[in-house]
Amino acid sequence: MVLRGRGLVRNILARGMDSGEFRRVDPDYAWRVVIAPLVLGMLWKHSFLAFEPDGLDFERHLQSHLDLLFNGLAAEHDTAKDVT
Repeated sequence: MVLRGRGLVRNILARGMDSGEFRRVDPDYAWRVVIAPLVLGMLWKHSFLAFEPDGLDFERHLQSHLDLLFNGLAAEHDTAKDVT
């Protein structure tokens, strides 16, 4: 499962770089950044939730991550896109 997911994300990154939509990044490590919100969500739910009275607004967390991810990956000629 992990290998298939890693391959899928790496291929998406590679296609985006090849088409010029994404700037050049190291896909061997960038895939980890892409899936980071999912890992944090699982970690939060199973470790921190019991100690955090406000919990984690995963929707807000994901939107913030997507904004940073897409605007950070955008090639220089692209304008920033609002994902909210």
